[in-house]
Amino acid sequence: MRTHHRTNFETLNQRYNIRLHHNFAKIGMWKKIRNEILIRDNFTCKKCNISYQELKERNMVIDNKWEKEFGIGILQIDHIKSIRDKGDIFDYSNLQTLCYKCHNEKTILERESREQEIKDKSTQD
Repeated sequence: MRTHHRTNFETLNQRYNIRLHHNFAKIGMWKKIRNEILIRDNFTCKKCNISYQELKERNMVIDNKWEKEFGIGILQIDHIKSIRDKGDIFDYSNLQTLCYKCHNEKTILERESREQEIKDKSTQD
């Protein structure tokens, strides 16, 4: 049965789409992985080194339905190599803890980089 689950996750990686990206946080396994990554990273952003405790002391912790239900809060789990770039969704070595601000900055830079690649490619044609 374990092999069956592995096959499903491999299939998820191969068939990644936007809908999956927004819904896979609901998967029970993702919640488990998220918690394990937070513990591994000591509840600290890998980029700016701010801890959950420091964020809490600054009253920056989001305490709402999204954080409680899906783990979408001030500390987020980031895919180092984006799923769009064929990064593995569930590979622990491809996951890191980032604070909300650093995660947003990284996402914006990745988006700008992709847009620039598209522009560069279209000017070459």
